Amino acid sequence: MYNIRLAEMSDLDQILVHCKSFHSNSPAKAQEFSEEKVREVITGFLSGPPELYFTGVLDFNGSVVGVLAGHAVESLFNRSYMACETMWWVEPKHRGRYSVHLMGLFEAWSKHVGCSVCVMSGLHTNGLDPVVDKYYIRQGYTKTETTYMKEL
Repeated sequence: MYNIRLAEMSDLDQILVHCKSFHSNSPAKAQEFSEEKVREVITGFLSGPPELYFTGVLDFNGSVVGVLAGHAVESLFNRSYMACETMWWVEPKHRGRYSVHLMGLFEAWSKHVGCSVCVMSGLHTNGLDPVVDKYYIRQGYTKTETTYMKEL
């Protein structure tokens, strides 16, 4: 049975597994993966002020099969806050409607802490992915920016 919930410190090791999967499936895979650094960052998300940091998990029969982490940041242009997704990874065989519920928990948190917008992203490892675009548009998102990365 699936359960969408806020992550707890006891989920840390399972979350790290998903961070590794996220890294190996992203353009960042060209960079070294530091488990120590990722552990430090996720620990900060889990123990930081709950009005600034969010970590939700998709739990399947007691095992974490997905994670969405994000944070609230003040806008450059005014005093409003926006929620920004830092990472969202769900194991491929567990993707589907429960992934949407995990995003829904992030959006609910965003509203609860006073954010005026929610910013999500999608990986484009082999060029633009029309499935990702269609998914976000169906969820009410507008494409606002494209990010480019250059290895130095």
